[in-house]
Amino acid sequence: MNLVILTALLSVGNSGLYVCSRMLWSLSQNSMAPSVFGKLNSRGVPFNAVFFSLLFSLVFLLTSVVSAETVFVVLLSVNGLEGTISWMTIALSQYNFNLWRCEGVKV
Repeated sequence: MNLVILTALLSVGNSGLYVCSRMLWSLSQNSMAPSVFGKLNSRGVPFNAVFFSLLFSLVFLLTSVVSAETVFVVLLSVNGLEGTISWMTIALSQYNFNLWRCEGVKV
C-alpha cells in the first residue's frame, strides 16, 4: 500500500511540475512573465521555468516541515480570503450588469 501511495505522490508532483513550468513558459510567450522563462534548451524543455518551479516547490516543502502549523493557518487564511474576494467580485459584476441593463442597453 505504501508503494501505491508513494507512486501516486510522485505522479502528482511530476504532473504539477510539468503544468507549472509550461504555464510559466506560456505566460512568458505572451509577455505576461519574464522572458527568461520562455527560453528552451536543445531538447525543447523550458529549463528555467522547470528549475524555478522546482525551487519554489522545495522551499514550500521545507517551510511546511519547519513550521507546519503556522503554514497551514496562513494557507487556509489566504484561501478563505481569495474565496471572499472572488465572491465579492462576482457580486459587483452582477450589480454593474444590472445597472447597465436598467439603462436600456439591449443584451
